[in-house]
Amino acid sequence: MRALTHPVRIALIEALLAGGAMTATEVGEEIGESATTCSFHLRQLAKYGFVEEAGGGRGRARPWRMTSTGVEFAGSYDDPGTQVAARTLLRLMRDRQLARYRTWLETRSAYPKSWQRAAGDVEYLSFLTADELRQLKEDLQELLASRFEKRLADPSSRPTGAVPVELLLFAYPTALRAGTGDRGGVTAGGSLLRGQLRISVRALPGPLASRNFLLLIGCDVTSLIGSGVALVAVPFAVLAVGGSASDVGYVATAALVPVIVFLLAGGVIADRLPRHRVMVAAEVVQAVAQALSAALVLTGRGTVADLLVLAAVRGTGFGFYLPAEAGLLPQTVTAGELSQANAIFRVGRNSAQIAGAALGGIAVSVVGAGYGLAIDAISFALAAALRLGMRFPASPPAHVSSMLTELRQGWHEFTSRRWLWVIVVQFAIVAAITTATLSVLGPLVAHAQPGGARSWGLTLAAYSAGSVLGGLLMIKLRPARILLAATLAVPGFSLLPFALVPPLPLAPLALSALLAGLCLQVFGVNWATTMQQEIPPAALSRVSAYDALGSFGLAPIGTAVAGPLANRLGASSVLATGGAAIIVITGAVLLVPEIRHVRRRVAGTAT
Repeated sequence: MRALTHPVRIALIEALLAGGAMTATEVGEEIGESATTCSFHLRQLAKYGFVEEAGGGRGRARPWRMTSTGVEFAGSYDDPGTQVAARTLLRLMRDRQLARYRTWLETRSAYPKSWQRAAGDVEYLSFLTADELRQLKEDLQELLASRFEKRLADPSSRPTGAVPVELLLFAYPTALRAGTGDRGGVTAGGSLLRGQLRISVRALPGPLASRNFLLLIGCDVTSLIGSGVALVAVPFAVLAVGGSASDVGYVATAALVPVIVFLLAGGVIADRLPRHRVMVAAEVVQAVAQALSAALVLTGRGTVADLLVLAAVRGTGFGFYLPAEAGLLPQTVTAGELSQANAIFRVGRNSAQIAGAALGGIAVSVVGAGYGLAIDAISFALAAALRLGMRFPASPPAHVSSMLTELRQGWHEFTSRRWLWVIVVQFAIVAAITTATLSVLGPLVAHAQPGGARSWGLTLAAYSAGSVLGGLLMIKLRPARILLAATLAVPGFSLLPFALVPPLPLAPLALSALLAGLCLQVFGVNWATTMQQEIPPAALSRVSAYDALGSFGLAPIGTAVAGPLANRLGASSVLATGGAAIIVITGAVLLVPEIRHVRRRVAGTAT
């Protein structure tokens, strides 16, 4: 059973059931994975008897087929670990199936009228014994097998106009009801279990029906309001204690370096422990560090060295926070809701950043940078307290290996997907440019203009507003070529650096920031959904750590050199070069075939 708790293996089974015998290359094209990855997982499925060689080829040219016409899990399990594994696997499979049903509901109007009338749901309620229910299932399976099983293996037996059709049978007794009686049933704890049959297919409620998802949004909105304030406050706090343009870059670098150092360890810890608890601990560390920074600035005792050390402490906390955050969202919603949940989540995050950036500009210009840092510290503490209310079911027991072994496993998952590491290499450069623009070059340009901190705060608010618009757009849009859509949005990141070159007046500068933020979110939603779709849940935090490590590995260098380069070459020259580099590197990435071919899988195939 645990051999199937991997999304690629489930996708392989679905594809082979629907399409018959296929080679690793053919099935890889069907599900959007490389032939190497598919070949490895097909061998694992064969090891446990789910698939077999169909004959007629060697190596990756050999076709594979299912050993049976379906996969069924039934019965009870005495081992608690097996029970949890069974529930996890069944939930994953049913989520994929129900996601396909929801896609049908959303697109049924595009089908011919004959299909609209033929498809749909049936719900039936009756009173049955356990033996009768078992017999009914067997009768239905026998009927379907006798009439349609041949069509799975023999395409020539399919009549004209036949397409893959998925039929789901949910047959289960309803919940325990209070009371007693003599009409049959099983009495348990004073309640009567009546044997009632429901055969139905229902669309699951949206992400907002999940309590954990709502708490996740609440925590992030709270924290990011403070982070939006800090994005304005930190550079001006450094300048307020007598720091230079280079010092602004050094403090930003001090916050980034520990993130890079602790990301991989954070990924391992987040895959071992409850992710929301790891995030609580990290937020407490960040709250304490930012509170000390605020106190030092407000009392006039702070120095650049103090702010640098405390920035490093915050960065350490964030290094453990980031991988846990990447793996937590998929635990709060079903697989079919991931794209919508990512979009809603990012709308909430960026709405908070709008408020935070605007508040930061006002707070810094009116009462000073120290109070902005205090607001950020309070937001970390409130988010940690709120996150303690999240509740998750127990995870399947896992063998705990050494940290090095688990890092190697994560590295294999990372390097086996070319689309993944190519995008990460791209973002090592893009993130360095973007981070330097937002943390160093943008504030320096704004500091030299009449509007100062207030003007830069409004620009950041426009950037966040664009991110909100991008998130709202992605709630509705679900491009099939998910990575291509993400990559085509990246050149829009260059709009803000280019707008800062003259620099433009506030209105066109804010418009450029808004469009750049929109493009960022189009990329972010599609990238997050791809990661959550393609990476096994048990390894998601480790792979996300490698993603973040690669993507932001050059960011400390970017922030460290941005100030000195601006002093020597001028901020305009550095910004123009950075904007051009974003466009050139994206063009190179589009040449990689997997970037163009990876597809959204929630629509799925028939089983």
